[in-house]
Amino acid sequence: MAILEQRDAELFPARANPEETIKTKIDLIATTILKVEENKEKFVNAFNLVKAGFKIPPAFKIANNVADDTLVSTLSLQNPAGMRISAVDGSVLRESLIGVDLIASKARGVVFKFYARKPPVVKYFPQEKNENFNLYGIFQGSNSQDLESFANAERLLSELELVHDIISEESHLDMMIIDGSLFIPEIFNISENVYASKYSKQISDVLIKILKACNENDTLLVGVLKDSIKADFVNIIGKLIPACIDLHAPFKGFLDFDYRLAIQLFKDYDLFYRFLKEGERSFTCKTFPKAANFVPATEFERYLKSNDLGLYSYMIKAVPMDIPLKIEFFARNEAASIANYVAKTSALLYPLSKINVDYSEPSPQMEAHKRVKIPEQDFKVIVDIIRQKTGFCSTMLQKRRERKPF
Repeated sequence: MAILEQRDAELFPARANPEETIKTKIDLIATTILKVEENKEKFVNAFNLVKAGFKIPPAFKIANNVADDTLVSTLSLQNPAGMRISAVDGSVLRESLIGVDLIASKARGVVFKFYARKPPVVKYFPQEKNENFNLYGIFQGSNSQDLESFANAERLLSELELVHDIISEESHLDMMIIDGSLFIPEIFNISENVYASKYSKQISDVLIKILKACNENDTLLVGVLKDSIKADFVNIIGKLIPACIDLHAPFKGFLDFDYRLAIQLFKDYDLFYRFLKEGERSFTCKTFPKAANFVPATEFERYLKSNDLGLYSYMIKAVPMDIPLKIEFFARNEAASIANYVAKTSALLYPLSKINVDYSEPSPQMEAHKRVKIPEQDFKVIVDIIRQKTGFCSTMLQKRRERKPF
């Protein structure tokens, strides 16, 4: 067992000796966790002293694509009564047989109509449960990364097609929530992956249709990420500290310990879980495109550039005992447009995400997720039927390690 070392992270001890007892290794890991937590606590304590009265310097905002003046803002709370809010989620399962990889994908959507004095009325899309259930057999030799790209692209395309169908049919939607990121450049830019290139144009086309439909119908489009492991906000804060040490006295507190080591230990959700209070949001930053002179690689990216649109995100903490949600949206690269979108979306998402004190997720998104899940047992039944129809005994189509004879 090993303790992984990070760059410049003297906090981590050397690799455990194989002759050491398991108790020694357990103690080593536990001690390291406590040291990590101690360093994180120092960082958050110093960070908390900074936020009162601090304004992000204008030059720093421009250089790092930050859209807010403050690190933290208080969330407004809008009553959703009278509003129609939709959510779409997708799911995918894979099963490998000898000579073929099976991939099943499905997308489901819901539309909630909220009322002041009674529970919301929910409409489901598609109305037939298995109407858009897709099953694929991949027969050509593909490595695991290629198959993962295919599964992600297929799931995303299924979701986006359903999003466009719902917006087109339900023209008076106030908000459309997509489970996960609105835009994943990696899916488009893996040119050597045959599946990525196959899906790139289809995904580009449907994304453009969605943005046009949302603009025509005045529908707010957001992506809600529950478990983002990125460090976009952390990286910005890592640049902010040395830039402001001489400008704002409380930043001097970061010199009392190795804040550079601490910043390596955080992801966005971890830092803002500790830093944000219930009912607060982080600053907003632009996540794509970050370079002012970026060269569009797809039709969708060309659409973004020609319409002066960018992908922005912020984090909200809706309940005290769950990690924050990351919210993504497309907006014009203008301060007023970005601020307006943040104000409207956060005020609606906040009440929808605080129904359960221990779990933060907008209620329409929660319902869509529950409806879209493909039970693994159902998928295994499909796989078994395929085995039976081939005429081969089941073990001939199974991997050796799955037969488990002992």
